[in-house]
Amino acid sequence: MPVDVIPAAAPAPAPPSAAAPLTGLAPGEVHVWYARTDDGADPSALAAALAILSPEERARCDAFSFARDRRAVALSRALLRRTLTRYAEIPPARWQFAANPHGRPEIAAPKTRPALHFSLSRAPGLAVCAVGLDPEIGVDAEDVTRSEFDPARADHALAPAEKDMLRALPPECRREALAALWTLKESYLKARGLGLTVALESFAFALEPPRVSFDSRVDDDPAGWHFELFRPTTPQQLAVSVRATNRRRPTVRLYDATCVSLRALASHWGGTAK
Repeated sequence: MPVDVIPAAAPAPAPPSAAAPLTGLAPGEVHVWYARTDDGADPSALAAALAILSPEERARCDAFSFARDRRAVALSRALLRRTLTRYAEIPPARWQFAANPHGRPEIAAPKTRPALHFSLSRAPGLAVCAVGLDPEIGVDAEDVTRSEFDPARADHALAPAEKDMLRALPPECRREALAALWTLKESYLKARGLGLTVALESFAFALEPPRVSFDSRVDDDPAGWHFELFRPTTPQQLAVSVRATNRRRPTVRLYDATCVSLRALASHWGGTAK
């Protein structure tokens, strides 16, 4: 399985110029950066995150009632900004984003050559950002202890083949399998950028290895997709979906980001988002 896990101490890819071809990220590669968001003992990390967010992002954080949620949103948005900055000589605060008609966020400015694409997800205690040169990438992170992963409550989100697979498993294995299916389905929907216009029961995943099948409602080719499942931390399940360009199997590289690197980037570039 082509998943390379890079510890926090490993150097980040060299940030190439935004005006030239990017050398830190090749076609067919997806780099996935994850960071913990539940370290309440480090208030400077939150301050550094807020300093590079846009006014709209800060307002979104303030809309949450609980401090843990405000912190999680701020750190996840900062993770996105500093991840993009690893691959282009653009200060984290300068990135601007817009949503497509189905709500998928995309880079609006500044432009890079080639274009960078991303997918962002968060679960309790974890933020995850996937970045690549191919536009159809998606990432989803979930806490497997959530009540939604009770197989008895999940029939509405599963295809018939997925329900049959869960029923065939020993009861003690069903929650983990359901979490894997759920994150795969969410990551696929994010990669397509079509939101819930694709019915959850119209496509089915199998596990070991992850692969997908579609019914007649979905106009897509299962052979054109590659999927990865892994567990960056004990309670979180993570899934990545990427459309395979020219049928080449993509490579997923997993990086352990830290709030220390966030503060270093904020200190290097300075300023706040406009």
